[in-house]
Amino acid sequence: MQIEIIENYIVVPATMNAALEGRFLLDTGADATVVVPQLAKRLGLKTTHYHIGGVAGGKKIKVPLSNIDALSIDGHSTALDPVAIVDINKDPGPYGKTDGVIGSDFLRKFPVTIDYPRSELIFEETASLEKRKQNGTVLKLTLLEETTPFLRVWLNGTPKGDYKLDTGAGTTQLPLEDLTSLGIKEGNPSVNVQQSSSLGGSYRVLETRLESFSLAPEMEIKDLRVKAYECKYGFIGGDYLRNFVVTLNYKDRYIVLTRS
Repeated sequence: MQIEIIENYIVVPATMNAALEGRFLLDTGADATVVVPQLAKRLGLKTTHYHIGGVAGGKKIKVPLSNIDALSIDGHSTALDPVAIVDINKDPGPYGKTDGVIGSDFLRKFPVTIDYPRSELIFEETASLEKRKQNGTVLKLTLLEETTPFLRVWLNGTPKGDYKLDTGAGTTQLPLEDLTSLGIKEGNPSVNVQQSSSLGGSYRVLETRLESFSLAPEMEIKDLRVKAYECKYGFIGGDYLRNFVVTLNYKDRYIVLTRS
């Protein structure tokens, strides 16, 4: 199916409870699917409980949770419990306002390929998955709580920890300590200091370029612009992923990257 790719972000059409269609950000970095309050009201969703969740910048917010009977994309459907109800349109990205976010709770149900060059989302079968594996580089996924995918990264040729695979991040983001470990600090001529914001408020960000960023030697991207701030772990963003055809198989815990 055709999707929108806007400044490295992925937007897909989806249907909730076989009735209401919407436009959603596809975000592997989100543990749970999100709907905005306006859509939740139209669906008649009731808050069942709350969750204290982290947002960019390290702050916490209290999130109301509900559930939906069916989330459908291109004929592929599943029930989801919980879903979060959050007004993500207070500060929308370059993709504009959406009806919510499709998270890893949906994506783990189906093996999918994100073809960045062709702006396509493809639901894979057994035979097509094997073909993808033969033609690309297969890497092991580490899953946090069975949903959020992590991969080992290399910064300037140096192995670092596992970073979250985050299609909801337009720019690759580093923990500040990983950047400083490379000798890149505030005050360097190549480093810009910015203020950014999230649902949890504002925070300081350092922006610079890495000599290289990679998930495997043959998947190196040079001169990648990245951001760094105080956070628990890094995020592999769409600026890196857009260079590949990306196949995700949560069930068997692997990803396939194919050069575009």
